[in-house]
Amino acid sequence: MTKTKKIILIVIVSIAIVVAGIYLYNKKMHKDNNTPTNGTTTSDGINYAPPTKQEFDESQNRKKQAIDQVQNNSSNTAQNIVVSLSAANQDVPGGPLVIRSIVSGVESGKCTVTLGNSSKTYASDIINLGNYYGCAGVDIPASELSQGKTTLTLSVVSGAKTGKISQEVEIKK
Repeated sequence: MTKTKKIILIVIVSIAIVVAGIYLYNKKMHKDNNTPTNGTTTSDGINYAPPTKQEFDESQNRKKQAIDQVQNNSSNTAQNIVVSLSAANQDVPGGPLVIRSIVSGVESGKCTVTLGNSSKTYASDIINLGNYYGCAGVDIPASELSQGKTTLTLSVVSGAKTGKISQEVEIKK
């Protein structure tokens, strides 16, 4: 092999090594376009990055729908409290069951959460949440939950007024 051919071969091999290195580096740094690259995802996969525009818009729409539902509900009489669930889910499998609500028709009272036919209840107070009132958040630890589907019931009482809402939730461990 001549000296010129050796030089050409060395240059080609060097370029191939550099290109492969760049490719592998980019592949490792950008495993998933949905995973932030700014170090906000923990090793267990929880994303603590600020919400994307789509996530933010979806949460604003859900909040607006819940408020509209409470404001537009015509079944609210003097004896009834209109109750709406704004959250009743686990943020991650194995995490706590997060329960948030909006109430209309009262500014104080008690809220009680029951799961399925359980005799165990979780209580909170009605609080001012800025532009509306709701039950103080209830987070039920995963250790107190059974895997599978169950019915969550939120009952609200303020003096002689009452309100109730039920929703099926799925617990994942």
